[in-house]
Amino acid sequence: MNGLGNKEIKLKSSLKNFHLIEQFVDEISDFYHINNTYYGNILVAIYEAFENAINHGNQDDESRTITVRFQNEPYGFDFIITDEGKGFNYKKIPEVDNYFDKNKKKESKGFFLIRTLTDGIEFNEKGNEIKLIFKISSINKELSINRINSLNEYNQDIINVNQLKKQE
Repeated sequence: MNGLGNKEIKLKSSLKNFHLIEQFVDEISDFYHINNTYYGNILVAIYEAFENAINHGNQDDESRTITVRFQNEPYGFDFIITDEGKGFNYKKIPEVDNYFDKNKKKESKGFFLIRTLTDGIEFNEKGNEIKLIFKISSINKELSINRINSLNEYNQDIINVNQLKKQE
């Protein structure tokens, strides 16, 4: 799929910079005509990953940076969030099947949201990078239907114009 290709943004490790990620995602969403539902999913999942990178990866050290990369893949989009921390054992993230379970840590709930809102996640071996996977086929179904309807209307208009010309 042609388009923006790959982009990245590097930010200081602070939630005050999240508005810059919103602008980054806005630009990508506008270019690819991502509807509001998926835009919300992408933004919330990135927010949770960004907050984890700040708090756990970079240990709230604002002198460290976090990189957010966008990759346009044949199957859809990836957003990759990388911190400068030492990483963690992502295989030990507890499963949470209910966000409102009061016995689970907030971090587990963040991963619950990420898993729920994405089509998949992957970590690098070190554990300081998470890839959020969004499959484009489900994202652009609405856009595809709108395009088909517009083309059908266009074709019908051409047929109508040609019929009028024949009658003249």
